[in-house]
This record gives sequence, structure tokens and C-alpha cells, in this order.
Amino acid sequence: MSVKRSPPKTSSGTSQRRDQKTPQDSETVSEMKDSDSAPGHHMITRHKRKHGEVDNSELKELLCDMQRKQQAEFSSLKQDMDTIKQQNLDYQKSLEYLSDMYDSLLRRMDTVEKENLAYKTRIANLEGKVEQLERNLKASSIEIRNVPVCQTENKSSLRAHLLQLSDVINLNIQDKDIRDVFRIRKKNNSGPIIAEFTTNSLKEMFIKSSIDYNKERPKEQKLNTSHLKIEGKPMPIYITDNLTTKTRRLHFLSREFVKTHQYAGYWIAYGKVYLREKEGKPALRIDCEEDLAKLNLKK
Repeated sequence: MSVKRSPPKTSSGTSQRRDQKTPQDSETVSEMKDSDSAPGHHMITRHKRKHGEVDNSELKELLCDMQRKQQAEFSSLKQDMDTIKQQNLDYQKSLEYLSDMYDSLLRRMDTVEKENLAYKTRIANLEGKVEQLERNLKASSIEIRNVPVCQTENKSSLRAHLLQLSDVINLNIQDKDIRDVFRIRKKNNSGPIIAEFTTNSLKEMFIKSSIDYNKERPKEQKLNTSHLKIEGKPMPIYITDNLTTKTRRLHFLSREFVKTHQYAGYWIAYGKVYLREKEGKPALRIDCEEDLAKLNLKK
């Protein structure tokens, strides 16, 4: 009969467990051995740095570096701010200077406008006085247009023309009633004849008689050069007031205004220009160009 003998229990399991040491323990042991084997050396124990742990010196250096950068940036920002402040001060001074200049210009413009208005008023008054003086000088004068120039023309021949016209229109005018007569010379030598009477009433009678004469006769029998015994084709003769320069221009503008706006007519009486919009309506006196402009605005 055989008997199985169990192997003797040894402490191998226990010893194996004991012999299984952790790497840290082995490392520590080896270091201890090395330290023991090296005479005269102290024993060194290594402590491993934990994960995420930062050395104080590195942290201080990092903080110092950040502080230096911040100081540099702050210094640069301060310089920029100082520059901007100085620029703002310069801009403010410039704006104040421009504002003062603007106020000064406004005051000067106001002064100039007042002076200009005063000058315009003064010029208008002077023009009115000159117009009145010129009108008074021409108050007794008439203008005879479209009479050809004769080769032997002189004051005597012109007086003869005037007396002959007065006979045609049945107005008893004598030589003593004529103060002066002359022709205004122009480039074509056919300027109007100016006749000045001794009184304003004679002038008005002469103009009225010529108008009445033309109204009572057909076109071919109206006043023309054949009544003065002038050879050639008969040409119409026009007798009007001797107008001033201003009134002459108003007369021209009024004629164009009547054509453009289809007014009933225009005429001159006592050196003044008149318009009539329609028959039966009151006459409109034109004293200046602004009067025509106002009538144009109403249209």
C-alpha cells in the first residue's frame, strides 16, 4: 500500500510574496545598498515630484516676467494717452481759434451787408435823382424816328421838317415855338431827330395830334416820309417822347413782355411806361424792372 506524501510545506509561497517587492522598494533598497557600499558617502533619498507641482523659483520668475511685460505695456499705453491728450488739446485750441474766426467773419459779414444795403439805398436814391433830372430836361422834347438823312441836312432843314409835320397833323406850330432841333448821330447816320419845344404842353399836343392823325387813316396813309417830300419808297415815321435811358429800356422790356404774355398793349405818357392786361382793365405803370418781374410771377 502506497502512501502519498504531500510535499512539505515550505515557506516558498510566503517567501515569494515577501520577495515580490514593489519597484519603489527595490529602488530604495538598491540605493541603500549603493550607499552602504560607498564608504564616506551620505545616504541620499530621492523624492519624486508629484504631477502638476511647480517649483517656487519658476513661479516667481514667471510672475516677474509678466509684471515686466505689464509695466512695459502700461508705459506704452501711458505715452499713447499723453499723446492723445496733447492732440486733443491742440484740436481744442484749433476749434476755439476757428470758432473765433467764424464769429469774427459773421460780424464782418453783418457789417458788410448793412453797408451794402446802405450803398444800394444811396445808389437807388441817386439814380432816382438823375432819372428825374434827365426826365425834366427831356420833358418838352419829342423823338422823330425813321427819317432818312439828307446830304445838305442842318438845323434849318430839320426845323423845316418839323414845321411841315405840324402842318400835316393840323397843329399850328411856329418857328418860335421850337427851342432846338438836332439829330443824334449813329453808326449808320440815321439816328432819331430830337425836337425841343418851348413848353411841355406843345410837346404833348404834338404827340397827341400825331396819334390821332394815324388812328383816323389806313396804314398806307399814316405819317411817312412822303409827307416830308423825301424821294424814294415811303417809310413810316414814328413820333414819341424823348425817353431817358432807363425809361427806354423799360419801354423795350415792356414791349417784349406784352408779346410774350399776350397783354392788350403798352404805351408811354409823360415819360412813363404803362401796360394794360386786357381791354377795360386799369393801366399798370412800370417804374422799374422789378415791376415786370412781379407781373411775371403772377403769371
